[in-house]
Amino acid sequence: MRYVILNLLQDLLISTIMPQNLLEPTQIIYSSRRTLGLVIKPNGDLIVRCPKKLAVTKINELISKKEDWIIKHRERLLKNQASESKISFTDGDLIDFKGKKLTLEFNQNQIKKVIQDPFSQRLIVNPLLGNPKEIILKWLLKEAKTVFQEEMKYCSEVMNLKFTGLKFSSAKSRWGSCSGRNSISLNWRLILVPHEILTYVIIHELAHIKHKNHSKQFWDLVSKYDQNWKVNRKYLKHEGGRLIEVYS
Repeated sequence: MRYVILNLLQDLLISTIMPQNLLEPTQIIYSSRRTLGLVIKPNGDLIVRCPKKLAVTKINELISKKEDWIIKHRERLLKNQASESKISFTDGDLIDFKGKKLTLEFNQNQIKKVIQDPFSQRLIVNPLLGNPKEIILKWLLKEAKTVFQEEMKYCSEVMNLKFTGLKFSSAKSRWGSCSGRNSISLNWRLILVPHEILTYVIIHELAHIKHKNHSKQFWDLVSKYDQNWKVNRKYLKHEGGRLIEVYS
């Protein structure tokens, strides 16, 4: 039996970049089966199994009918998953940074509050100079501002699209947005992910300067500057929930 696995992100063209939409299937699996069914896996993934060439509207109807059941079960599973990935910001913890892990090390003799050692992948913090979590989050935000401004400038020049401003968001529901006046907002937590993921979100938002929707023309423009946008978007879908939960 041949299966064709399609990601719903390609079919529904979601209007915003969401870390986790509880009613959004992780996969739609088309096969020769005759019935339409939903399965929620232990890790919270929502799988839709359906007949070949079934209209997306039929899938949406079933999801709408089972909405309460889906939300209840996925919320419970995803919360459990998030709690397991919680970090306490104590000596020895692993901190996400640009898609890698920095080992948190406490040093009470250090003059500065925080120092990144790029050679040993350590983030050294003096816990006597403040709350370690607050120190780390403030450092991450500072790094985000520097990196985002540089990448925004580069991408906007390459795409020949001018933005009117750049804001830094701590939203828990989206990674980026573009206002009607072409001001871009980026979630500071994008400093936690690999550089290509940040670049994808920036390209996505800059493309909204030209296309204020998610039309075919919009995605063609995104694809022109990021051929791997589907992979990058999928990364955010699977990792985003954890990152927002941990770094809040």
